[in-house]
Amino acid sequence: AVRIISCALKQQVSRTRIVRWRPVVGKSQPGNRLITFAELIDLSIIVALRREGLSFQKVRAAYEHGQLPFDEVVHALLRNVTYTGGLAVRFSPLGIDRSVVIDPNRSFGKPVNRATGIPTAALYFMHLGGESPAAIARWYNVTIDGVQEAIEYESALAKIKI
Repeated sequence: AVRIISCALKQQVSRTRIVRWRPVVGKSQPGNRLITFAELIDLSIIVALRREGLSFQKVRAAYEHGQLPFDEVVHALLRNVTYTGGLAVRFSPLGIDRSVVIDPNRSFGKPVNRATGIPTAALYFMHLGGESPAAIARWYNVTIDGVQEAIEYESALAKIKI
């Protein structure tokens, strides 16, 4: 399960919108501040569709009737999801070829470096502390690209107003 506030950060939308959209994709309980990993993936699709200009009403109707418009936006988003046995098991928010992953079986679903499992936040805070990407890479045994991608991801999250 993922906290709603974390989901809002991952999707770069407000917590209020996530709470409003949530009943479309899951069996939400009033007051429950957690969402499942599957709901996170569904909410990612809603965000992508909304960014392409589809109204929330059209997105809701598509979900209710099982008719998702699999246009280029949805295909692009789904390329960032890894499936096993028909279930979404991993989300790569920067792209499947990048090092940042969100996996409910690693670090309780927090964003981590794919190769090492080091939380992206740890790498980012070292950067904020003044360390160079090369130094951080040595300390955590992560590639420099991995450090830079963690910084890119966490910087984007830091810009969001919740």
